[in-house]
Amino acid sequence: MSNLIIISFVVLGASAFVINYKTKEKYYTLFTYLFFVLVSVFSLQGFENQSEGISLISFLIMFVSLHVFLNMIFKKKRIEILSILSLAIFGIYYNSRFEFQDYPLLFDFKNILILPLLGAIFPFVVHYISKFLEKVLKLENLTDSIHTMSLGILIFLGLFFGSNFGVFLVAISYFVSEIHFNKFKEQKTHFSFYLFVISLLFFLVYESKIEIASFLHGSTFLGLFIGIGISLWFGKLKSTKELSILKRIIHFIIPLTLISALIFLEILKEHVGGLSAFVGIIIGLILKDKQQQKTSLLALISISFGIILMSIPFLQPEQIKEKKNDKIMLLTDNSDKKEEVITPFDLPGKKLSEISDSWKINSDNSKIDFELGPKDTRTKGMFKIITGVFDIEKQIGNSNLNVTIPMTGFSTFNSFRDDGLKGSDYFDVAKFPNLTFKSKLIKELNDKYLVNGIFEMKGIKEEFELDLKLIEFGTDKKGEFAILVGKSNLNRSKFGMKSDPKIGDLVDFTFELELRK
Repeated sequence: MSNLIIISFVVLGASAFVINYKTKEKYYTLFTYLFFVLVSVFSLQGFENQSEGISLISFLIMFVSLHVFLNMIFKKKRIEILSILSLAIFGIYYNSRFEFQDYPLLFDFKNILILPLLGAIFPFVVHYISKFLEKVLKLENLTDSIHTMSLGILIFLGLFFGSNFGVFLVAISYFVSEIHFNKFKEQKTHFSFYLFVISLLFFLVYESKIEIASFLHGSTFLGLFIGIGISLWFGKLKSTKELSILKRIIHFIIPLTLISALIFLEILKEHVGGLSAFVGIIIGLILKDKQQQKTSLLALISISFGIILMSIPFLQPEQIKEKKNDKIMLLTDNSDKKEEVITPFDLPGKKLSEISDSWKINSDNSKIDFELGPKDTRTKGMFKIITGVFDIEKQIGNSNLNVTIPMTGFSTFNSFRDDGLKGSDYFDVAKFPNLTFKSKLIKELNDKYLVNGIFEMKGIKEEFELDLKLIEFGTDKKGEFAILVGKSNLNRSKFGMKSDPKIGDLVDFTFELELRK
């Protein structure tokens, strides 16, 4: 993430907070515009072709800037029709195609070009529908409720026609209509701001490359209700007597500290905070916003985005040197099952008797991947160091496989968590630095082999069975080689570890072994 973008979000938020103390929401529309500019710049990293992305984003910024300028000049005149007529300029991109976040943006009237029109007319349509229902149903102030429902429709349509960027295009034209439609002056542009925030959330989640929990997961709900609570907290400022600048700063810093703590909690305890919780917080903030202290909430959200952008490198799984066996990659890429997700174990197996000899495991090209936990919060990890020998006999039942797995090669891609797992409650590495497996019987079953043996962890030995396949053998520049793949699972609670359904007891793992003589 660009440090300049991070600083810009923080500076925008701080400026909005300070200026709003004296101006009382006067510059909310201006801050919404500046937030839009930052979202536009952030979106550039999503374009496959940077020069094309810069061209399109520059056009969008100039388009919105022109309308902001016209609105400042014609403050007392109704020129909202311009927000719709000016959309004709998007025709310069007719039949253009951009690649954005792995999605093709097709600028024609069946796809992208319909979105600016939808965003531009929705404020007018919603306004008149609201007035009509208020009159017919004898109700008051339906505009906000109808508007909120319409935002859900617009987000759905934006995603349907243009994926993440589609929501951003809808937000742009919606903003242009809002600033021109004088009847919305008292509401200003908070609905547009919500759309820009949602757009930035979509961009952020994609670019972070972090797997977030499903919306039904606890961390998202935790963030959601904290966001609602913070919004209510800010709402109290409206009914509170005039506060000094110091008290307002304290009032602002408390929820900001809570948001920061929840973000970084993910580093200490996976699936508790992080990006999933942040998404919940932001949604909670905008859902519960009652247009009270709008600029203060804008400031909080802007600074919060700066914090989450700054924290992304810490939240991303730590990257160990990725171990990819070129021979396995070639085999899976050339598989006939191109429409399916191919794993090495899906490949046809060969006869072990064809490579009968004494082999050593080449640790440089071998690994064990594992994962455990509930479906939506799986913890993944790797053993990247494996040593051992495989004595393969013509009579397969007489073969022996001995494997040693040093804990020095253990990683769950989070050093804080790894340090805890190496303690006495889990692996107790100080006393038991290695895991071992020794085969007792190897049986052939179709194109794979069932290997029964003894697995030892933390000094506890248990019967263990794994599936094994020989998928390739031959000779390369380094000499003779053989490639084995396999899979199995074990219950960690049988090895002196406390059972915990939140963490998961059943550990699934797959492995790749390269044998050399």
